[in-house]
Amino acid sequence: MQRPAGVILTAITLGLLSGLELLFVAILTFAAVVLSGSEVAAPQPPFAIPIIIGLGVFLVLLAAWAILTLIGLIRLREWARRSILVIAGCLLALSLVSVAGTAIAASILTPLTPSPDAPNMPPYTMHIVLLFEALLHVISGILAGWWLVYFNLRSTAAYFLAEYGNLPPETPV
Repeated sequence: MQRPAGVILTAITLGLLSGLELLFVAILTFAAVVLSGSEVAAPQPPFAIPIIIGLGVFLVLLAAWAILTLIGLIRLREWARRSILVIAGCLLALSLVSVAGTAIAASILTPLTPSPDAPNMPPYTMHIVLLFEALLHVISGILAGWWLVYFNLRSTAAYFLAEYGNLPPETPV
């Protein structure tokens, strides 16, 4: 059966996101090794290493979930369609909270007051950084919204139900 382009694009996107998550886990692992060494310039709080390890385990679990969903999408399994809906719902909620948090942070910052950590930084640098961050969250929210709409369409859902003996979506009713 021919797979819809939206399902293939979603699978590719999930693969890329899983790869980025695993890359971030590798960076976290490197950071944990460096922080646990005795040559660290500044002493670290005792909870830094457990937090890094916990975040790494959480990201590996998310990447495994995304990879399993990717495989299910390619095979047009109904459970994978439901899984992508859950992933999309979580991503949309996280995006909305992140955009709101970024907007609050931008409104709290006073652009003309120099930062004590970087007194030579141009005045609106943090606002530009926060704007870019908000843009990334808006893009991920749009992607999640598209997944929620697309995978709830009857025509898309029919591809996933075809494995249970229903009529294929290209057969006229």
